[in-house]
Amino acid sequence: MNLHYLYKKIYNEFLKKYRIDAFATDEFSPTPPYYLIRSVNELQKNYSVPYGSALFMDQEPIYRTFLPMFDDDNGVVTSDYDLNDESILWKFRFFAYLLKLVIFVSEKSQEVEMVRKKLLYGNRDVAIVYYFYHGLASLDNYREYWKQDIQVPASHDKLFICYQNVVNSYRWHRIQFQLRMRESGLDQQGLISYNPPNKEKLEEIVKTATMRHGNKPMEKYVLNKIDMLTEPSYIDTESPNGAMSTFIDIENCQRAFVHVVSETAFYNGKLHLTEKIFKPIVAKQPFLLLGARGCLKYFKNYGFKTFENFWDESYDDINDSVKRVDAVFAELMKLSKLSYEEQCAMREQMQDILEYNWNHFFHEFKNIVVDELTDNMRLEFRKSFYWKNFVKQEDIDHLNKVLKF
Repeated sequence: MNLHYLYKKIYNEFLKKYRIDAFATDEFSPTPPYYLIRSVNELQKNYSVPYGSALFMDQEPIYRTFLPMFDDDNGVVTSDYDLNDESILWKFRFFAYLLKLVIFVSEKSQEVEMVRKKLLYGNRDVAIVYYFYHGLASLDNYREYWKQDIQVPASHDKLFICYQNVVNSYRWHRIQFQLRMRESGLDQQGLISYNPPNKEKLEEIVKTATMRHGNKPMEKYVLNKIDMLTEPSYIDTESPNGAMSTFIDIENCQRAFVHVVSETAFYNGKLHLTEKIFKPIVAKQPFLLLGARGCLKYFKNYGFKTFENFWDESYDDINDSVKRVDAVFAELMKLSKLSYEEQCAMREQMQDILEYNWNHFFHEFKNIVVDELTDNMRLEFRKSFYWKNFVKQEDIDHLNKVLKF
């Protein structure tokens, strides 16, 4: 999927009519400037000031350390277009006080409300529209798999598959999970993608992560075992890249009995899921979710079924992040104790759920997420002093129809 395909659709079919310039966060970095900000539409420096600005901040989670980018005088944001002074132009378009402002996000979190409060504190009336960006993006990225005759696998030669390439201080749950697998020897029963930096950098990540997410005992424990974590493991490539999110390795996925989805967001109850959750759906696999507290329930709210009748999914309710990692790992360990025949029998009992989820994704899911997007636009615009008398209902209805097509 082209990075701005969805953004351009929303711009062309809705924002453009209201002369709203659109920007999108692109490449992510854990250090300033945090995001590269790209313009969605072509900006002209010599035309009259637009009525407003939109920011699509929905590909990566919003972290508290990133909030300075919403200060209009800190100079930390950059852009990719070559006009007089790109950062000043971006700030002018986005922070000018007479412009209407809307931000599109793909998470439900404390950080979203902190952004709202930060802008309101600066006398900015902002509409913040939640929608399931990665759901819509995955429908586009994985549409070709709908044409394939994908069947529930009848056999497997690995217990699990787990993709967790990116390791940093925001995703250090992956380091903890990797250590549990290495300690137990369970890694020998799985297909694992794990791409750590060198030992010195890995130690730095662990220490920084503890400062952000707490739990000194776990930091000490991991640092004492750090040599077990420096060796990478690969499933499909030694050079992972962002484009891989648009692809599902059905063959390797179906070699495994269960898919352990190691999500991007894990802390502070941040409800945010990416394309990773849809890979086992398309591959017709059961899954365990290594995500933030409540994300399994959040996913079920979109009509998908999970596997509470086959293993304990109460890990989704555990607030303590270390205990939640251990709870997911414990369920994987229990599955490893089953015989091959018992695993196959369990999958056969799951077949109706696996088929249902596949059909739900390719047939009903798009209507659900598009309706949610446009319903939230109506709600946010009605709440906003600047927006409520500006946007016409029929234009949101038009966008709804276009996105469903």
